[in-house]
Parts: sequence; structure tokens; C-alpha cells
Amino acid sequence: MAKSVKKKKKVQSVDNTVVDVARKLALLGVGVASLTREKAEKLTADLVKKGNITQAEGRRLTQDLIKKSMDTKKDIEKKIDLDLKKAMNSAKFAKESDVKRLEKKVAQLEKKLSAKKVVKKKK
Repeated sequence: MAKSVKKKKKVQSVDNTVVDVARKLALLGVGVASLTREKAEKLTADLVKKGNITQAEGRRLTQDLIKKSMDTKKDIEKKIDLDLKKAMNSAKFAKESDVKRLEKKVAQLEKKLSAKKVVKKKK
């Protein structure tokens, strides 16, 4: 009975991890969408229009905002990728190499089994 409770908790923690990753992906989408090139250009154009900065400063600011947005996006993507890999590993999914190894072993066993059946039929 204690074993089934233990397994249930592990599955629940994996589910929570997957939910966390999904939440982070959603936040990433919102964050990236919130600072598009158009918004950065509009922000700097407004500052130039108000006289707070020059056009040259506005161009540099737009470039800086876009670069920082892209850098942040890349950092977040790396973090999400790492979190997703951790979640997949903790979920104990079979790796492709494990499946291939097992398929090879099954094929070998099938071959041995069919060879034994042929020997039995001859007797």
C-alpha cells in the first residue's frame, strides 16, 4: 500500500514539473510578444517626438531594446529547454537508445525461439 502512495506522489511531482514548464512557455510567449520591433520603434519615436532624446539616440535605443529582448528570449529558451529536459528525465520515459537495445534483444530472442521450434518439429 505504501508503494502505491509513493508512486502516486512521484507522478504528481512530474505532473507539477510539466505544468511549471508549460507555464514558463506561456510566459515566454507573452514576454517576447510584448517587446516587438514595432513597439520598440514606437517607444523611441515618442521619446524623440517629446524631445527627450535625439534621433540618433532613438535608433541606438531601439537597437539596444531589440538586442536585449532577443538576448532575454534566448536565455529564457535555454532555461525552459533545461527545465523540460529535467522534467522528461524525471518522468522516466524510455530513451530511443533503450528502445533500440530492447528491440534488438527481442529480435534475438525471437530468432532463438523460432530455431528451437524448428528443432522440436523435426523430432
